[in-house]
Amino acid sequence: MRYVLFLAGFEVEVYQRLSSVSSKKFVPNGHLILKPNLTPFGYLSDEASKFLVDAFEHILPMNEAEPISLLLAYVDFGDQSTRRFVREFFPFCVTMPIEPFEARGTHNRPQWNAALARYVQDVIRASRKLLDVANVVRAHTSGNNLTPLLLPIRNFYDGRLGQLFEELFFRLAVASDPSGELAKSIAAILNAHPWAHPPGEKQRCLSDGVLFFGSSGSCVGDFGNFRASAACKSAPSV
Repeated sequence: MRYVLFLAGFEVEVYQRLSSVSSKKFVPNGHLILKPNLTPFGYLSDEASKFLVDAFEHILPMNEAEPISLLLAYVDFGDQSTRRFVREFFPFCVTMPIEPFEARGTHNRPQWNAALARYVQDVIRASRKLLDVANVVRAHTSGNNLTPLLLPIRNFYDGRLGQLFEELFFRLAVASDPSGELAKSIAAILNAHPWAHPPGEKQRCLSDGVLFFGSSGSCVGDFGNFRASAACKSAPSV
């Protein structure tokens, strides 16, 4: 498994401190994409595409069969720009919100530096948790083409699937039991769309009432998974 970690939304001084830390602290054996946030609060409308372009350029030379997990640790400003930014990584990325750096209560530069050092450690911990959650997702999907987590949302006619996936997308990494959250979501999907058999077939599959889905599709990504083989077809432009 290859990992690509995005760190987004950090003000310039925080970005500079994060840049001084070895990427291995955040994502061992992975690739780190870190960019400063150039607005006081919130995200610019094209911010997500800048991260994704960098990720695609890193991924394109890889073997098409290489499993890849995209991870996003982002500063949550609690506004619509944050929601819009994070939504651009749905459903193929595992995401984790982080509180903005707070310097209030510091009265001199040494105190400010100490607060920033603690914050950097918080970002490292969040990044490592994302790795753990990505591995949980992988355990639920690897070698199991019939899991509902691999259903292609864009080709599924029932909008309830997209709603269930989006709820899971925003809460999975902050859940106390990510594996349990995945299990509950799988049960909810199967409750809405029970196993079906195509006419004349013994192999069970999943269906939206119109189409039958026997395995994952070839889209850019299904839940928590990114497909290197589709990168060259789907790279965003800026």
